[in-house]
Amino acid sequence: MMNLFQSNLYAANSVLRVINAVVKQCRANSVWATKRKPKTSADVALDYFDNIYSPIFGKQWPSIRLALLSPHKYCAVVNNYGDNDSLCTQLQNEGAINMRELFESYQNVLSKKKRSSKKKKELKHVYALDKKLEKIVAKQRDEELGKIYPEGAERLQPDYSSDKSSDINKGNLETEELIKQAKSPLEKSLSDANIDTNRQIDPAEGLSSSKLNEFVPVSKLIGKENFVSEAEHFSFFNEAEDFPVTVEPEESLHFPAHLQVYTFDQGNISTFTPSKSGTSGVLGYYLMDAGSVLPVLALGLRPGDTVLDMCAAPGGKSLLCLQTLYPDLVVCNDVSKSRLNRLSYIMQQYVTDWEQKVIITQEHGAGILGTDKYSKILVDVPCTTDRLSVMESDNNIFKPSRNKERILLPQLQVELLFQALKLVKKGGAVVYSTCSLNPAQNDGVVQMALRKVWEETSMKIVVKDLSPALEPVKVVFKFAEPRCLKYGSLIVPYLPSNFGPMYFCKLEKEE
Repeated sequence: MMNLFQSNLYAANSVLRVINAVVKQCRANSVWATKRKPKTSADVALDYFDNIYSPIFGKQWPSIRLALLSPHKYCAVVNNYGDNDSLCTQLQNEGAINMRELFESYQNVLSKKKRSSKKKKELKHVYALDKKLEKIVAKQRDEELGKIYPEGAERLQPDYSSDKSSDINKGNLETEELIKQAKSPLEKSLSDANIDTNRQIDPAEGLSSSKLNEFVPVSKLIGKENFVSEAEHFSFFNEAEDFPVTVEPEESLHFPAHLQVYTFDQGNISTFTPSKSGTSGVLGYYLMDAGSVLPVLALGLRPGDTVLDMCAAPGGKSLLCLQTLYPDLVVCNDVSKSRLNRLSYIMQQYVTDWEQKVIITQEHGAGILGTDKYSKILVDVPCTTDRLSVMESDNNIFKPSRNKERILLPQLQVELLFQALKLVKKGGAVVYSTCSLNPAQNDGVVQMALRKVWEETSMKIVVKDLSPALEPVKVVFKFAEPRCLKYGSLIVPYLPSNFGPMYFCKLEKEE
């Protein structure tokens, strides 16, 4: 019995030793795994965005976050220096839609709705004035009658209840019928009339000289910063002193006739095949984020323009400018030599005799000398590149070694935008853009640059409100809610139409 007990005890101890060894090994493996897989820069970026963007975008943030982490959607910009006719047919056969044709169709629909709504408002205003005139006439008649009749005297009213007045009643009925017949064509003519409501004066307000000489400004002046962010991180927006900012609406975007951009409609996750060289020796189309098309459209390019792409590499937006066939010259500048080499390679692949149309310069954008040199300037500044930051860790701007660079980004962006405003000609336009959702790099930079202009120069800069002009493009893009923005527009990632993020703001220098 004793030997059996000792044997069982030995076996139990052996099992315990094995279990302890396994537990120790698991613990060791867990510690080793933790050390082997530290949090990546992409993880740090995503945590940062969760902390900053969640209170800004609210319920919209989970959808944006999911789209940021999902495959990107592209558009194909057909190369006008290649076999573009056959390529357009090929892309249409693959199910892609022409963005220009789509925008123009929706623009026509919206224009008809606006005209109809405007006509209804004008007629409503006319009818309201008619009623006021009737009241004024009735009041004037009563006052005149009051002068004729003594105070307290009984005013005789015609009695139509008597049989003797049947002829009078009959006459009144005939008169009312004539009035109805006359009134019908009058209302119809008013409906068809093109009424200039600006020339109508409300009779109830009188014709005082102060009213007639009152000045009505054509633009909206915004003095006090009214941007109230939900994130404490951006509370410095409210600390700036008052300064005037002129904001004017931009009613429409001009989509150049030669610019052929194709994409798949919302919900369609089809992808484009890689482009091939045609008979002309250049590639057929260039793939890019369709959100990058809007900053170029916002420039409002016209034939003969001289364009500066201040931070041009890798060259997609510069190539887009060339595809409009409008600019006489595009100056592509960047501070990085390696990135400019990439830009030169792209130009060689897509544009024949590109050296005659493009000048490449390497210098810091804020150090470009001169004033009033370019008719249009694109300032696509270095930023946190939110989509890339959550997808790739290599050379990520959220790496500890790049923290200082990331923190100082808004300061650099303000310097670049300020210099662009000095370089643009009077009457010209500057479009500032980023691929970030961060308000500090978007509206915050625009605000600080405008303050710098107001404090240090005599330039007059107008912010163009693109909201009315962007109505037709909402069929393709998802935009941030207006409460999240102050000056510019922001395309947010959205799974059915996964473009962006892309912020852009248009500014014009007054003549």
